[in-house]
Amino acid sequence: MIKAKKGVALVYRQESANDFIEIAHLIRKIDPTIAVSLYPDHVNMAILNYNSSILPMLVVYLVNPPPPFTFNKFAQLAVYDYKKTDEQNYFKSAGLPYLPTQEFKWGGGIDPELYGDWVVLKPSKISSTGRSINMVPTRLVHKLKIEDFPQDHLIHKDNYLIQKFIKTGKKPIHYRATVFLDEVILSWNAEHNNDYPDFNSNLETLLSKTVASNEKAFRKVFFKSDADLNELAIKTAKFFPHNPIFGIDLIRDEATGKYYILELNSGGNVWHFSSKEGVGPREGLGGRTAMLSQYKALEKSAHAIINKTHLLAR
Repeated sequence: MIKAKKGVALVYRQESANDFIEIAHLIRKIDPTIAVSLYPDHVNMAILNYNSSILPMLVVYLVNPPPPFTFNKFAQLAVYDYKKTDEQNYFKSAGLPYLPTQEFKWGGGIDPELYGDWVVLKPSKISSTGRSINMVPTRLVHKLKIEDFPQDHLIHKDNYLIQKFIKTGKKPIHYRATVFLDEVILSWNAEHNNDYPDFNSNLETLLSKTVASNEKAFRKVFFKSDADLNELAIKTAKFFPHNPIFGIDLIRDEATGKYYILELNSGGNVWHFSSKEGVGPREGLGGRTAMLSQYKALEKSAHAIINKTHLLAR
């Protein structure tokens, strides 16, 4: 029997238990020198196993916030939510292509040299369903009033952000790459059923029509395997080396073909093979098995965990 030399502890969301049980089985088969421990998000000292106390360890937290019990003496990777307005500072310092973003303030203007002729208004905190995300002429931003917005608009419930607008085609389209430990394990795109509003539309029309491609009732989703997209997603994830998993949203400028980072989803809720949030994409993409098959996600994840464990567990 091969003796374990290092250990890895995976702290996962309960809804994804079966996936991580399978990943643990693969790790043990591929590299029996690594002892794998699995813990749900309610991990505590009472269920800490023997290997987790004596071996050099890597602990991977895929839950947010982390459980109250922590493995303080070991190498750790943990999910963490970044403020949307802070993300662009990281992107800028890394030289990554991003869309300028700032907080929306009533009566406040924005720099047309930076933002161009059009911007997007989007919620700051409410988890996006694609609703109430609108394109607005830059020159009108400082004139906006709360009464301009429909009564059911999310701006009545949330703070808002301004982001540079880039046209992605006839219809709004965005791309999602799930990156786990520097490996793309899923990539797809969502396309809205409706065209962008006419650029000559009045303000009432613009504020009533979303320009987000992820509006759940009005979108189609497709697998998207693209080398440029995946390369940018991995490059972005590597700039945040202490976070193990991302859902990186990108858009592609129809005029130039260039990808830009739209935002990070870094709080751990992007394991859409089994997550509650992933029901929509799973249905649209043909189910869990189809999603796992795109890149052999569980096998790829097992190899990624093995590599990180050998690199970081000391």
